[in-house]
Amino acid sequence: VWPDENIVLDAESIRQGNERLDGDAVPQDHIILDVAMIADVAVLADLCSGQNMREGPHTRLRADLRARFQTMISAEIAGRVTELSVDEGGSVEKDRVVIKIDPERRRLDLSASQARLAQARANLRQETSKVERVRKLRSENIASEERLEEAETALLLAESSVRAEEAAVGVASRALRDASVSAPFAGLVARRSVELGEYVEPGKPLFELV
Repeated sequence: VWPDENIVLDAESIRQGNERLDGDAVPQDHIILDVAMIADVAVLADLCSGQNMREGPHTRLRADLRARFQTMISAEIAGRVTELSVDEGGSVEKDRVVIKIDPERRRLDLSASQARLAQARANLRQETSKVERVRKLRSENIASEERLEEAETALLLAESSVRAEEAAVGVASRALRDASVSAPFAGLVARRSVELGEYVEPGKPLFELV
């Protein structure tokens, strides 16, 4: 309820707000509005979908304001807040980056992971060639069975290392994406819970969007 306040809406705002109730009962002195459509100061008297209102250019009324969406956005990664692009009460578009949590560090982590993966893949190619050579020598009874087993074990370890480094690159890539916190839908920042330079942990509430 928003008592004793003048607000601006149009016929479509009122109708859409009422339609979103999905059968909820509405008191006679209430109008359901879509909060994203509210502007400033007055209501046109003849746009209330059949409800009686005073004549004149402005009408004061009591209204229930219901946001279509409301969510608290929390940090997915640990780090220091390096950028804030909106204040409380500010509007944001869908997918706009609102907060950055040290993305430069995450880029460096990703580059290091990619370098380790490249090294692991090079080692895998080397071990693969080695096994092929030892198998050929074994078939000619030049290499021992023990030497072949050692080469094949080294190959399995190299393959495992590649898989581990690929996973590490995936984790680093995800962390870099999570370092830029964006709005999941267009709306208003109702509350911001962090300040520039603050260190946050995963799960720390960052901002509430409505």
